Amino acid sequence: MLDSSGHGQTSGRPASLGDGSLHNYGTLVATVEDPAWVDGLKVGLVNGHAGSIESKSGVLAQNATVSTTNHGLATIAPARNGRLMKVHRS
Repeated sequence: MLDSSGHGQTSGRPASLGDGSLHNYGTLVATVEDPAWVDGLKVGLVNGHAGSIESKSGVLAQNATVSTTNHGLATIAPARNGRLMKVHRS
């Protein structure tokens, strides 16, 4: 589970994974409690056939130039509550 916890600048902070790769064969759940923060993936992601990714609230952003392969299920909460985003920076 990735959970950007807290609220505001004093107690809030992003949750992120960096370096290497993530092979998901279970369930990856992302939630954000304060919309000022995002959950970030800075790793290559392979979502296996039995894997699922759930963005329950906020933004799950893959904000690095890494590959994503989805063989499983990606579930996004209603538009106002959650979204998946792939951002490439050069």
